[in-house]
Amino acid sequence: MNSRKDSDPYLLMKSYGYVNAGETDVAEDSPERKGDHIWLLPAVARRLKKFFVITGEPYVQNDTDGTVWRLSDHRPLVADLL
Repeated sequence: MNSRKDSDPYLLMKSYGYVNAGETDVAEDSPERKGDHIWLLPAVARRLKKFFVITGEPYVQNDTDGTVWRLSDHRPLVADLL
């Protein structure tokens, strides 16, 4: 989910007991100042083994001319569940 921590969708997820299993920092170029989040039900959150954000390859690519580009303006989030 992509939202601010003070937004209605974020607060609704918390009010229903979902667990914010992981999130990214807000992108510097995000005009809405939104971060990305992975929400899990509490029973599933207990199975969370690891959370990480992909920041390097393959998310970031370098062209032969030195140009750096990203596959998206959002970093990929990964939740590894047991």
